[in-house]
Amino acid sequence: MRKWLLFLVLLSSGSYAQDSTQVVHYLDKSVWRVEFFGPGVINESRLGKNTTFVSQFRFIANGAYEKNSSIGGGNESRSAIKVYPQLSGAGRYYYNFVRRLERGKSIRYNSGNYISTKLLYTLPAIIETSSGGLQAPDVQGVSVQALWGFQRTYRRNFYLNLELGLGVNTYSSEPLGGAAYFTLGYTFPKRS
Repeated sequence: MRKWLLFLVLLSSGSYAQDSTQVVHYLDKSVWRVEFFGPGVINESRLGKNTTFVSQFRFIANGAYEKNSSIGGGNESRSAIKVYPQLSGAGRYYYNFVRRLERGKSIRYNSGNYISTKLLYTLPAIIETSSGGLQAPDVQGVSVQALWGFQRTYRRNFYLNLELGLGVNTYSSEPLGGAAYFTLGYTFPKRS
């Protein structure tokens, strides 16, 4: 009888120990968003406890404007705009979920601060307009960026993301430069 009792105690303590070592996932498995001013579509998929992969397709615009005034009173203005499709993939590491939870803040839909490495590919322009012979700078090419960022999903699934960092690109005469992104959008609710 004592052997059976000891066996049951050891068996139950062993199963309890296994439960206490399970990995806690703070990140949602998959989050879909739409970007308002890109416009574009974003998917963020969980890779690990604090890491995600973000894939994005959006449209970006680039332009130039020039206004010349002459002494005789004549004004001449020229402008040019190009619209490009852009694909990107990024790995993110979130570092402050536990602290946000301890302070009573939300981590809903991966709301938190992160560091990231992003690879962007900007395809050839699909729309080009020009007046007066002015040309908009060409941004077709590849860029690799190291970024710090934060994202929040607020009530009614309103989404905000800010990213700042440095990048190297293939489309500029000065390949090293700053990178900054501000995104507003909508996060689609999870299906139950």
